[in-house]
Amino acid sequence: MQYSEFIEQLDQAKRLANQGQYDAAESIYIRLLELKEHQEQVLQLQVELFLNSNQNQKAIQCLSALVKLKPAELFYCDSLANVLLRFNRIDDAINCYKNYLKCNPDNADTYFNLAIILKQKGELYEAVNAYQQALKNNISQPEEVYNNIGVIYSEMRKKQEAKDCFETALKTNGNYLSAKFNLAGLLEEQGHKENAVALYEEVLKQDPGYLNALVRMSNALRISRADDPIIKKLKRASRKINVDPLTQEGLMFSLGKVHDDCGQYDDAIHYYHRANELSRKRVPQYKHQNHEVYLSDLMKTFSSDWFVSRNSAENGKVVFICGMFRSGSTLAEQILAGHSKITAGGELSYFPELTENRLSPFPSSVEKISENDLATLAQEYREHCNARFPDAELLTDKRPDNFQYLGLIKKLFPEAKIIHTVRNKLDNCLSIYFQQLSEQFRYANSLSDINHYYTQYQRLMDHWKTFFHHDIYDLNYEELVSKPEETVRSLLDFCGLEWESGCLDFHQRNNQVKTASLWQVREPLYTRSSERWRHYEKHLESITP
Repeated sequence: MQYSEFIEQLDQAKRLANQGQYDAAESIYIRLLELKEHQEQVLQLQVELFLNSNQNQKAIQCLSALVKLKPAELFYCDSLANVLLRFNRIDDAINCYKNYLKCNPDNADTYFNLAIILKQKGELYEAVNAYQQALKNNISQPEEVYNNIGVIYSEMRKKQEAKDCFETALKTNGNYLSAKFNLAGLLEEQGHKENAVALYEEVLKQDPGYLNALVRMSNALRISRADDPIIKKLKRASRKINVDPLTQEGLMFSLGKVHDDCGQYDDAIHYYHRANELSRKRVPQYKHQNHEVYLSDLMKTFSSDWFVSRNSAENGKVVFICGMFRSGSTLAEQILAGHSKITAGGELSYFPELTENRLSPFPSSVEKISENDLATLAQEYREHCNARFPDAELLTDKRPDNFQYLGLIKKLFPEAKIIHTVRNKLDNCLSIYFQQLSEQFRYANSLSDINHYYTQYQRLMDHWKTFFHHDIYDLNYEELVSKPEETVRSLLDFCGLEWESGCLDFHQRNNQVKTASLWQVREPLYTRSSERWRHYEKHLESITP
């Protein structure tokens, strides 16, 4: 075929594709590919056609052919990886980059892209190694790599390594604000409030439009005067027309918080309502019936028959802390971490990720799971904990939503101890409403939805207590703050531990805390959060009896 004829047919196929006649266009492309000439150009057009016509598997096949045809062309590798990620084929995307690196072992950008996906998958150590390879191969803008490694170390609770990385990023480029912002966040998590606020102020001085720094700074400070300059800054920022919706939402939550600090409760609830209105535009709707069905399925699956044959795995190394979000779980963990035998593990993601991925659809998938599979999962969890906290004698897994998975947890570890944090319902629900949260918390931006979720959570906890109530300790927040030593002694006794007075000195430690309750656990036990709902009583019709 003459080249002019090839171009003519190619143009015809493109016209057909633009008209939506995808099958006719595809037929021409297939015929042209048989010529074995100009395959790259034809494959490129096929990819475009298949993506536009939602024929995703065919698009992936064509991109794979392009990668094979041009193994040194990073663009095709990146394109294939991005399409694979779009359809949640993370392992295939990782293998795509790894195969490229076999032929191009010195490509720093590929190591960088690989690291991003590895972190997304939760392979944190491998992600760090990939970033380090990017540095070794002289990637441009290394400050971004150091910053990203610092973020990973922070998630791994390697606070000194994280601090070193953020500082190295700033030595490389003193104007790299992401590293300065993240360093401020790390210092804030460690309890160094003044240093954190100073860094947030530096960020804002360098870039007044970096409004997340203003949000974080306002949340770190306790505002006592209605004329505090930070309130004016927040209001001025909230009136800007070019603020993205997520940042605008954060500004509204911060305005609610600072007015609450000042005792201006009507103004506070006004801003909290506006913040949650924005959240409802961002977050998928919470479906009452869907959640009720899900919990009913949990209770049906994890019934008396499920617990008849009990796996013999032991896990005396871990105490599970769970309950409603904002019910005092972080405080409970920090108190326990004051004991010489306990290490705070924070919010381990093993069970939520397990049920969302390998055990999907959960809970129906576990009905056919074998005892050998259960033993494997138990061993995986132990390895998951040991890899992160190898020296821990007794570890806390403080993931509030683990209350959903207690049936599975108790099957894997029949001896597991569970600390269930509970709090006054109105205070608990209001505290949730006052937080800017991720899409995971679909119920959190409506008081009526929070009330529904809370009621369903109580229903599920009542179910668990019919099977293993002796292994569940209800840690009441109000009792803890009013009778701390008595309550903590009882808690330690439940965990099989001797009394140590250091448990009450949790606010003096500088261990890293990643939670919305950050500054509450940096102060001695106080009753300020108890009965807080009374300031907002007239707004709580949807959650009062």
